[in-house]
Amino acid sequence: MTGLPPELSKAAPRDIDYNHELFAKNRKKIKGIFIGSFLIIPLVAILFWWKFGDVVSGVICGVAITAFCEMFAVAIMINTKKSVELFKNGTATLGSIESMQIPTDKQGNAYFVMKVNYTDKLGMLYKGNVAMIGKATEVDKKAGDQIAVLYFEDKPQTYAVYTPGMGIVMSRSKQQLS
Repeated sequence: MTGLPPELSKAAPRDIDYNHELFAKNRKKIKGIFIGSFLIIPLVAILFWWKFGDVVSGVICGVAITAFCEMFAVAIMINTKKSVELFKNGTATLGSIESMQIPTDKQGNAYFVMKVNYTDKLGMLYKGNVAMIGKATEVDKKAGDQIAVLYFEDKPQTYAVYTPGMGIVMSRSKQQLS
């Protein structure tokens, strides 16, 4: 199928693992969250000491905030491992982006929400949302663009989208009835 990245043009099963360069962005995000979230503990402890004179409460709050952030990293890690399975054994096709929302903060961090549609080998239409975090500068697609989609033939509602800028992200879709 034309338009697919070369690494997806091969038929399944494809030889790839979590350490492949396709998943470098995902690994970088996970590593950044794991390492960065631990910096929250001393920052909150110092803030509580400065504002309230209570370091212990600051450490406890910092640990709670860190644990919450670590849950995001674990979720991204699980999503990435499932994406590896999709990449290895999934069927590749081209989908299209219906819409793209990219709310950013002052530092350029963004939470992307992309509405995607694609058809399986039987011609059934599926629509779903993909959500990911990253930098606004990583966005290399817009509404109306084609996007590489991987799905399982036996469960076509389980899919992942791939772009070189944003990486690979897994999601779930719903079949659309005509």
